[in-house]
Amino acid sequence: MQVVRASSLVDEIRNRLRLAILAQQLPAGEAVRDSVLAAQMQVSRAPVREALRALEQSGLVVKSPNRSYIVASFTPQDLADLAGVRLALEGLACRLSVSSAASSSGMESALSRLREAVDDQDPVAMVAADRQFHEALVAASGNGRLVANYAQICDQIELALHSNGALDRGREGLVERHEELLAEYQRAVERRDLSQLLPLLESHIAGGLGMSFPSVTGYPS
Repeated sequence: MQVVRASSLVDEIRNRLRLAILAQQLPAGEAVRDSVLAAQMQVSRAPVREALRALEQSGLVVKSPNRSYIVASFTPQDLADLAGVRLALEGLACRLSVSSAASSSGMESALSRLREAVDDQDPVAMVAADRQFHEALVAASGNGRLVANYAQICDQIELALHSNGALDRGREGLVERHEELLAEYQRAVERRDLSQLLPLLESHIAGGLGMSFPSVTGYPS
């Protein structure tokens, strides 16, 4: 039997809380108290505090004025900032992927999972499949540092999509929008031409977060 190290316990607690937040079991704005969690998990408060600090770094929880943690919520400016960073990273990924004619197989697999989630009317699975699609787009770049930087905002993107009602607003046509993006990526690779792909990506990202072009780029559309 392997010894359970303290770091392993922190990771396990962090992962449980992360999944609970992303599954909306802990909704945006809800207080997350280390004493309550420690009692529920039958552990000491120290690893819970460390896990909460890690979640704060990933943007899933924030410190409230009274210094306790709450599940993160998003102002319009938060969403614009997040969309801008996401667009910069995914746009770079598109440039690198198209220039190397990278395969779209990862995106195709994620799109299949998205279709299944929509058929099952499972909102958590829909957001997860949406995330997997865009992670595959970034991974196709072949740039490890870009992938690592994108991974740092993925949880925030997923939480934002849940928190701002993205699925209630845009569930209709969710599969079709990703099919359109995939098809345009494949055309861009074939033609070595990003002129249609990048504006479509911008519209896709902005629309998913309920914003217009100017609020993402800062320039008129």
